[in-house]
Amino acid sequence: RDHDRCGDENQSLRARMSEPGPRVFVTATDTSAGKTRFTTLLLAALRSGPHPRARALKPLCSGPEDDLHAILAAGEEGLGREDINFAWFPMAATPSVAAAAEGRPVDPGALLDWCHECSRLAGEAPLICEGAGGWLVPVRGTWCVADWAASLQWPVVLVVANRLGCLNHTLLTVREIKRREIPLMGLVLNETTPAGDAETRAVRRTNREILEGDFGIGVLGEIPFGCEALPGEIVEAVLRAAVRTTAK
Repeated sequence: RDHDRCGDENQSLRARMSEPGPRVFVTATDTSAGKTRFTTLLLAALRSGPHPRARALKPLCSGPEDDLHAILAAGEEGLGREDINFAWFPMAATPSVAAAAEGRPVDPGALLDWCHECSRLAGEAPLICEGAGGWLVPVRGTWCVADWAASLQWPVVLVVANRLGCLNHTLLTVREIKRREIPLMGLVLNETTPAGDAETRAVRRTNREILEGDFGIGVLGEIPFGCEALPGEIVEAVLRAAVRTTAK
């Protein structure tokens, strides 16, 4: 009986050790909303804190390679582009268009297999996957970023460019995420320009008040313009939500 109990405990330990760490899929309301900024700041915060082995991916990249360079700079030394990127296309366009221009259409199955393999290699370490463009951007044909995220079923962080007009974009995106029954960790409100005048500051303040107060959408935090380190409240909120939603 003692032998059986020991075997059960070892099996339970192996099961816990094989469980993946927190997984996060980063998307946005639009291109240039701040996905890479959030991804690199989160990666740097995790690696400098309790998760030095945290990793980030930018599987699809079109146009300038700045995003790839930024993620590599924030990540573990010794990693190459092939470790974080599935496909890069020179044309600055939606992935389906950029890939077609190169005669290399994205294979959704191969993309998903690559992401799962990266997750396996990451093990218990946190893994961040940055999407491409906005939530419904086509990857191949009508297969879009939302289908990619739905197939992975990794909890989503929605990065919002905190400016006039973001409410409509945000509410439509949140509605679509929920329609697909994908776990939404919450919003990150990113300032893409200086605060400016009192009217701009009021817009940013009321955006959060409306999204949280009127619509009940969780906001993980805000990233001020020019911020070089992610506010601690966002890092803590992301880790709590990632563990909770990944475990479901």
